Amino acid sequence: MALKRALYFALFVVGITVMLLGAGAWFATADKDYTWEYERVESEFPQHAGEMGFYDSLPEAHKEDFQRALDGEVIRYESRADSPKREVIKKDGEFYVFTLQSNFDWLNPLTFGPALLSLGGLAVVVAMARRDTHFKATSHRLN
Repeated sequence: MALKRALYFALFVVGITVMLLGAGAWFATADKDYTWEYERVESEFPQHAGEMGFYDSLPEAHKEDFQRALDGEVIRYESRADSPKREVIKKDGEFYVFTLQSNFDWLNPLTFGPALLSLGGLAVVVAMARRDTHFKATSHRLN
């Protein structure tokens, strides 16, 4: 009987360890995504604005993103390197102001494995706690 309790306790500790490792790996595998969103247009350089770029110097893909953003679409990028990196774009004498924000992508495909690992550890913890409770109840009735 003492061997069973020791086994339940050991599995309980292993479950906690697996759950914590999975949760830590979930945080580690979440990456940052970036959004670029059109805010406003001004005739003079806006106060407290970020870096300025020129429309003519943008790569063709960013020119398309520029137009899509003006049409109201929020443009999403997987990495900062893919984004225009400019919050103000000067085109035809006007200053177009954008917001470039980073967000954690908690549903990144790499996070599913650690999440399942963590949930598996939680299942082991719950199962061992229930077995230990059941074990205590049956052994208490036997005495």
